[in-house]
Amino acid sequence: MSFLREYRIKRGPVVGLLVVVALVGSYLIGRASLRPSLELLAPVTVPEAYEGTTYAFDGLVCLTAGDVGVEVTGVRDGGGPVETQLRQAPEGAPVTVAFPLEGEPGASLEGLRIPAGEQACVRVLTTPTRQGEERATEVEVSFRYGPGGLLRSSVSARPPVLLQTTGTGTDPRSEVE
Repeated sequence: MSFLREYRIKRGPVVGLLVVVALVGSYLIGRASLRPSLELLAPVTVPEAYEGTTYAFDGLVCLTAGDVGVEVTGVRDGGGPVETQLRQAPEGAPVTVAFPLEGEPGASLEGLRIPAGEQACVRVLTTPTRQGEERATEVEVSFRYGPGGLLRSSVSARPPVLLQTTGTGTDPRSEVE
């Protein structure tokens, strides 16, 4: 151990390095617990979808707040072979899963506030634009959270919806009274 005596480490730089590591670690851990997330539930398949008909899926995608409340600041809907949108289900509307949309599609998610530790499940709207088997396209939700809304984040996901589009026009199920 005598060879280590020749190498003396100054305390100042070591303490400074430990402080920097502690601050960065605390920031990363704190941000991870504060950050909101987007949870996807069980996949759903529509076996006989119709091109041009909008299908609603309630409760398939849920936005979850971390240790602080969040506010949705923006939503980027997905285009392509299956146009995909996220909306708030209208108040009092019946729960709809894999059925043609009837009535109001729902309000925009922008401005939606989710309290700390809570979850808000939203409505996924899909409209196939061509025939064939296609998955819902990716959507992105932007959040503001933390002290005074200082932190910002966005989460992208592809809702677990598969549409097997076999016809065009209005789905006959939407005309049933």
